[in-house]
Amino acid sequence: MMVTIALLQLPLDIFNEILFKRYGISIQSWGSWTGDWFKIQSLGILAATLLTLLLYAIIRRSPQRWWFYFWLIALPIFLFFFFLQPYVIDPMFNEFQPLSAKAPAIVPELQRIARRAGMEISPERMFWMKASDKTIYCNAYVTGFGASKRIVIWDTCFASETTDGILTIFGHELGHYALGHIWKGLVFFSLLAFVLLYLGRRSIGWLLSKYGGSWGVRNLEDWASLPAFLLLITLYGFAAMVAANTFSRYVENQADVYGLEVTHGILADPGQASAISFQKYGESVFVDPDPNAAYVFLFFDHPTVTDRVHLFVTYNPWSKGEPAQFVK
Repeated sequence: MMVTIALLQLPLDIFNEILFKRYGISIQSWGSWTGDWFKIQSLGILAATLLTLLLYAIIRRSPQRWWFYFWLIALPIFLFFFFLQPYVIDPMFNEFQPLSAKAPAIVPELQRIARRAGMEISPERMFWMKASDKTIYCNAYVTGFGASKRIVIWDTCFASETTDGILTIFGHELGHYALGHIWKGLVFFSLLAFVLLYLGRRSIGWLLSKYGGSWGVRNLEDWASLPAFLLLITLYGFAAMVAANTFSRYVENQADVYGLEVTHGILADPGQASAISFQKYGESVFVDPDPNAAYVFLFFDHPTVTDRVHLFVTYNPWSKGEPAQFVK
């Protein structure tokens, strides 16, 4: 079933890549794209298969509390793979090198900003990622936790951004690091999964009691109940996506503010540097400057480029004698 779903989605995936190539956003070769697609689908199918087997094994052992035990067992599995992601999964798709080896001149500047925040981030946690063989735009992110936590900057940033632009991007990512957004996100998504599994347990019982006979499903333990689970995953998954996007926009806004504060007094005008950086990003990937508010609420996991640029050019508590929110 998972293979069928992947194959049904393939034409849309190809169409999206054709559009990205037509507008110059993607420069990835079709061979590389196909390899990435197969790797993504293989990992997804493997994960879905293992989780489905685990789910039904738990249902057969505990027909009433399966949702709780599944959450309890799946959670540490997810955390384990999230920890491994920077070591195992990410290198399957991109090349990573220590930032100190690829852009040594920028590392002391980044550490200066980290010290401004009262933090020491060793060069071993700063990484360069090769993206220039696949896309044109600049990006950076924080990933992993514990010993695997790291900040990653794409190599496209060094081709398209000024030093000030890169430092403001780093300030934003440092915000995720300093404000604990990774562990807060893990807690949020764990609680969200708990609620959704509980609702799923209540809903699947109602569905099967009402329609199970006509669907040919004997009971919840029957593999024939899997399509009903997939239906609920689709419905509740959409609600979960909206909740996750709302949380993501909140922490991204916090990181934007943090980035402005941590670079204040180090860069001549961090707000202007950030605004220019995002203006270039918006133009390079054809971002809608004024998206529909409902669409933003449902589907955007970051504030709009327009809102972010407005924050960058207007946030200045120091001129009013007010304290900064995060970096004192």
